[in-house]
Amino acid sequence: MSNIKVKAQYLKDFSFEVPDAPAIFTKNISQSEIKLAVDINANKISDNNEYEVVLSINAHAELKETKEKAFISEASYAGIFELVEIEEKLIEQTLLIYCPNIIFPYIRRIMTHATLDGGFPPLMIEPIDFYTLYENRKKEGEKPTKA
Repeated sequence: MSNIKVKAQYLKDFSFEVPDAPAIFTKNISQSEIKLAVDINANKISDNNEYEVVLSINAHAELKETKEKAFISEASYAGIFELVEIEEKLIEQTLLIYCPNIIFPYIRRIMTHATLDGGFPPLMIEPIDFYTLYENRKKEGEKPTKA
């Protein structure tokens, strides 16, 4: 889409913890249950129609039997986007649906490699349907975040 210019992309925040290391590695970590939470925020950062879009993913692995946390990973990956000649009524959807699709592969790669480097099987995050996520937030009465 030529109306959207990616000005920058960057890892805004990242954390990876193994709270019970090294003891957790003596347990059956292959039987872990992965829990994910996704959040998207967008804020106007200039008068030139530039916006920062931040995609945050929090993931943790819990051992099925004991509910112990094997790892906790939190990442926020951002992009600065310039929107050119986009109708006002489409700006929110562009920022909260289209832009996260652009930056999602980068945060997924970072989290996959972090779990591998942390001694765990790679975290394989399935593609996210940002349109459905956006619609669900609207239905729940939560205002999709955009300033």
